[in-house]
Amino acid sequence: MRAAGLFIFLLTMLLACDTESNLEPYYEEYFIKYYGLEGDQIGVDLLVNDDNTFLLLGSSMRTDGNSQIMLTKADELGNEIWSYTYGESQNEYAKSVILDPSGNILIAAVVEESDGGKTNGKIFKLNAEGALLDSTYIGTDGFDDDINGITVTQNQELIVVGSTENVLVPGGSNTWDIFSIRMTLDLDELPLASWRRFYGYNEQDFGVQAFEKADGSFLFYGTTNRFTQDNSQQDGFNMFVFPTDNTGIVSGAEKYFGTLDNQEAIQMIETSDGGFAMIGTTTAASGGNSIYISRIRSNNDFLNSFQLSVNSNIRANSIAESSGDYIISGTVDSNGTTDIYLARVSSAGVIKWENSFGGADLDTAGKLVVLNDGSIVTVGTIELESQTKMCLIKTNNFGLLEP
Repeated sequence: MRAAGLFIFLLTMLLACDTESNLEPYYEEYFIKYYGLEGDQIGVDLLVNDDNTFLLLGSSMRTDGNSQIMLTKADELGNEIWSYTYGESQNEYAKSVILDPSGNILIAAVVEESDGGKTNGKIFKLNAEGALLDSTYIGTDGFDDDINGITVTQNQELIVVGSTENVLVPGGSNTWDIFSIRMTLDLDELPLASWRRFYGYNEQDFGVQAFEKADGSFLFYGTTNRFTQDNSQQDGFNMFVFPTDNTGIVSGAEKYFGTLDNQEAIQMIETSDGGFAMIGTTTAASGGNSIYISRIRSNNDFLNSFQLSVNSNIRANSIAESSGDYIISGTVDSNGTTDIYLARVSSAGVIKWENSFGGADLDTAGKLVVLNDGSIVTVGTIELESQTKMCLIKTNNFGLLEP
């Protein structure tokens, strides 16, 4: 694996761990920046505003040891403009961030119930300057609930997708189902008569995202371990998609993507040709991880799938389209340490370049975005001595910290 200039520099240092000084970038336009005060912070999601500023979503540890939501705004050079934390006394973990049509910020999070037992989903609504406007809980008391993605619909409503232990048919191995909530922009839930909420088979099903198509129908993406009768090359957990109509009622056949190993759905993006690309993690029986990508056409027909051929243990984190190729991020594990992995991959699965960022500690990737000029921006987590910090990495179109 060819490492970035930063990574090579780190490996030549005599220090045994990362420090802020030895991770200092060489060029102003391409950089690694860190965010957070005392304690540990992690970075998970990222979006780019129209004015080229960044919103970075993560979690931060309070002095009482519990996690709270952290949102940071940075300028195009990664300089912090403001940073705020949100949450109550229980643990709250950030999942994803989007903007609504009015420019308000919507954050999806998972929150422990007050007794420290089960978890619920939670949506935060902030104004453009980070002030909290509203929040609401999603889920059922006494059950674990997890939310992942928020979609803004064409009629300016919200679809929140996640998973729940409150399954349709309890018993046996059916312990998780996909659920989705349709809400107004004011965070009011629509009634069951307006939107179906639960999906699942008599196995474990996990929801990741929903995409609205031009005709108002939806495509859901997630993970299932439903046995697929039609393909003897698939078993265990697979990535899958299924279509619904504009009320959330399933309107077509589900499609499965994977191998005889286990696949976990991570992210799906809509591509420039109207189709979709999915990225996930394959876990072999031996425990090793690798990146798995599947592509479908705009009508949901299968296009191709491939597993990246690399001699490393890598978990997938994010995918973005770039001039017919895909830029991907992952977390590579090597002898007990982890680094942030970036690669450019063709639509046929050929790796065109790959780079790593990190040192002798635990560094993990989050969401990535490809900017209009081809440069790549990635949020993540870097360990600096005894603490972890949310980081923002901006590279050129070859994944390097240089002009």
